[in-house]
Amino acid sequence: MKRSETRNKKDNNMPTFEQFVLSAPYGFPNACLALNKILSDNEETTIIEEIVAESWNNIVNKIDHDTYQQQYQNEKKAIIYIIKSMKQSTPSPSISNAANILASNSFLTKDTIEKILIKIKELSATETTDIKQILKVRYRRLMIFPYLFFSSDFCLVNFSRVAK
Repeated sequence: MKRSETRNKKDNNMPTFEQFVLSAPYGFPNACLALNKILSDNEETTIIEEIVAESWNNIVNKIDHDTYQQQYQNEKKAIIYIIKSMKQSTPSPSISNAANILASNSFLTKDTIEKILIKIKELSATETTDIKQILKVRYRRLMIFPYLFFSSDFCLVNFSRVAK
């Protein structure tokens, strides 16, 4: 079996987003109900958006910064599970498809789903520009590094002798 065939075979074995949602971990339904309560209790919807942003940073940027400390940990875990499921599922779901799957297979209300998925869409759009910026900075550093290395005292080769 060729390498490309095994790669395609592995991709076909990845679960769909619906399968991820249907096999959610133990506390997922309760966290969904708590997210609904947060949205219904607070007139401002920024709390859910901030929880989604923190969860996104936890996954994508590997930044573990908690504004709410222990207050919304279960809700944050549920959103992390949704984001990871969207990223790992094959095929990757569209926002409307993900909304339909979450509406029919979780305890999330349509308003909560809308807030979560709009923020995920916003963050995923900025992810590509962030990656481009990171790559530009790394490229600049790589271009400066040889200059700093060869012009420093740590350079093992004395180019003034080699040039003669």
